[in-house]
Amino acid sequence: MNIKQLATNFDVLYRRVNDRSKVTEVMLGQLFERSEAEEKYHKALEKISGQMQNGGGDIDDLVRGVKVDLNQRAQYYKQFNQSYKHDVEQAINELRQIQSQFKPLIQDVLKMDKEIKITCDKYDRQKEKTVRATKDYEESAITLEAMFWNKECNIEQRSKAQHRLNSQLQYKQENESALRQAASIYNQAVSSYCSALQNGIQVLTKQYNQIFAIAKDIVMKILVYEISKTRNLQYDSEQFFKQAEIYLDPQNDPIAPGPSSQIGISKENYLKVNLQTNSSFLRNIADQISLGRGLNIKRETNPSSAQIENLESFDIYLINYEFIDDLKGVTIKLIGKVNNKNKPKNADEQSAGVQQMVNKYKNQYGEQQLVNIYSFIKYVIQLTQEQQIKGWKNIPELQKSNLDDFFDQKFFRELGCIILESFRQAGCSNLNQYGFKNIHIFTQKLLETSQKEGELILVKRIITMISTIYTIDENEKRFFLQDSLISLQIWRQIDLWEGLIFTTIEAEIDKSPIKDTSQFTNEQIFKDKNVIYSNLLTLTLNMINFKVDKQEIKNVLIKYARVFQLFDLQSQELIKFAENDGKIEPNQKVNSLSVLQSLYQQPQNTQIQQGSLVQKKVVIFDKKNPLSANPNINVQKPSSNQVYFGSETPTREVVQSQSSIQPTIIQQQTSSQQQIIIQQTQKEQLQQQQQQQNQQQIQQQQQQQLQQQQQQLHQQQQQQQQQQQQQQQQQQQQQQQQQQQQQQQQQQQQQQQQQQKTSQNSPTTQQQQPTSPQIFQQQSTQQEQDQPKIRYNQHPLEVPKANFLKKLP
Repeated sequence: MNIKQLATNFDVLYRRVNDRSKVTEVMLGQLFERSEAEEKYHKALEKISGQMQNGGGDIDDLVRGVKVDLNQRAQYYKQFNQSYKHDVEQAINELRQIQSQFKPLIQDVLKMDKEIKITCDKYDRQKEKTVRATKDYEESAITLEAMFWNKECNIEQRSKAQHRLNSQLQYKQENESALRQAASIYNQAVSSYCSALQNGIQVLTKQYNQIFAIAKDIVMKILVYEISKTRNLQYDSEQFFKQAEIYLDPQNDPIAPGPSSQIGISKENYLKVNLQTNSSFLRNIADQISLGRGLNIKRETNPSSAQIENLESFDIYLINYEFIDDLKGVTIKLIGKVNNKNKPKNADEQSAGVQQMVNKYKNQYGEQQLVNIYSFIKYVIQLTQEQQIKGWKNIPELQKSNLDDFFDQKFFRELGCIILESFRQAGCSNLNQYGFKNIHIFTQKLLETSQKEGELILVKRIITMISTIYTIDENEKRFFLQDSLISLQIWRQIDLWEGLIFTTIEAEIDKSPIKDTSQFTNEQIFKDKNVIYSNLLTLTLNMINFKVDKQEIKNVLIKYARVFQLFDLQSQELIKFAENDGKIEPNQKVNSLSVLQSLYQQPQNTQIQQGSLVQKKVVIFDKKNPLSANPNINVQKPSSNQVYFGSETPTREVVQSQSSIQPTIIQQQTSSQQQIIIQQTQKEQLQQQQQQQNQQQIQQQQQQQLQQQQQQLHQQQQQQQQQQQQQQQQQQQQQQQQQQQQQQQQQQQQQQQQQQKTSQNSPTTQQQQPTSPQIFQQQSTQQEQDQPKIRYNQHPLEVPKANFLKKLP
């Protein structure tokens, strides 16, 4: 790398480090101010607890009854704030130490830059002197030679000229040696300047990472502090409500305090605290992503947790899952009856159980609203039929036919998706062209409204359905509903696909098996990552089918593979899958746990020395082996008097003293070596068995693929044979026609010969009819493929030009 590139890199890196240090300094200053506010809070809490304890009488009894010690809670906050403030002060000191190194580093570089300019000027001056000395020497030599040729010059003049030439030669040699010395000094200055720049770049890179580590460490500690405080508040609230319900005093004594209901303490008046005692790897990942996820569309709320007061009249049905299941069954029967499938035995039977369902739910929801629902279902089914549906007298016609009015309500959007799903479940995915056009308009409005309202789960279901509904075109080929909707603009929005990825993973979270402890097993982590990988694979295929830009697909895959902490091999397979337009080679599939284990090394614990403490960071999902058991993970169970982190977030950092860790680790290592060897042999046997099973599965898959390919080849050969037979038949017909023409010509010739014999005087003329050649015209069309756009990343920082650099001879 040349000196110009080094100077450019140094300048850019210095500006970035300087900017990062300023931002981190501002953040730490704000956090320090926040710690002072926390100090005021716990001091005020101490005063409140002291006044409550010294209140006496009813208040004192009430405080003892609910068993909430605010003084103890204030002490917890005080301890938290002291450690938090200490960490912030330590981070500020570390940042100032790093910033103090900026000025000497820049001063050294500027000093060497100035020295290079001085040495370069000296070299230029010495070079000019050397050129003049060389020119004077050459002139003296020419003068001496001319004197030797001139006979008029005497010996004295020639000796003076010789003496002058010798002095000029000596002066020239001195200047040349001085020039070489100046060049060596300049080269040494340039080399030392390059080494200084390289060292400066290394120092700046190290400082860049150190500043980020400081910010990351303090932010993680603050989050741990906040989550711990929240967990303790939830614990206090549960204890408060539990004891407040038990605390009941006699009502007859006017001096004694009244029951808890008389002072407004009632558990029903407050939101219940639902602590999840079980967790999974996917839930933990989703909680982390939901903090920093940036989507421009609204999140879809869970219907079961929504407030009934805010729901519209029809949306309240979404809470009753039994009603939705019955509605699906009746819709499937209605579609099957219209298309002559599952035809009832009794012709007088009611329309596919509509009346039974109305009788079942009319007391709960009202008969009129149920009739409106079935009128909408009848309207959508009628869209697929050219003729009017007969026999549904108990289902009236829809009063309004504007779909936008219906799709404004969440229930009818859900109902529209159920109807699309019912076509496939009823075996009626093949629509006529009339019904296909109407369903195309219906699905387009449903998609656009669902995307606008942020109902991503509904969009995902619709995407699945439109790949199953089709019609038969003029060429007797299937034309799917998905192909007719490719031109919609919603597929070009990357935020939509990012939201689909996230909501799909969230849907899989509820299906993931839960565990009793917060420590996850490696096998479960591997299964959860396979779930994420398979869902990303499916959504990648959807993006490819809807003609999303390939570079945008790769960017989304790289982003979410890093966010979901997938293995490197899985990330590479996803990118290859996108590059190959949704095709995976059989040899590149990875289904074995042992294969992934062999690709990663054993995990190593990174220790950071901070004073007398050693901080151990055990990263479970690092680029090392995430499947090996890690004995250094220690999970401490919280007690009732301790601040606990909760079961949803596993312990990531364990801080212990260096003197207490080392002897216990040595004893554990010496005592468990034999057990580790036995466990390793057992693991190797299990891995070999798993490898054999996975290899057999892969071989079976390959054999199935080969059989499918052979069947396709056999079908192609049969088609070719049929085409050849048709060509042979055509050739035989042509040959027969030619033979007939030849026979006719022979007969004509015989007749002519006979006529010539009978009457030689009568000339005969033969007329030949020329065959008109067949002209085949071939039309060729050229398709221009759009080249991918080249994007240039320009850095906003300007780089100074090193104009003082000059090339040496």
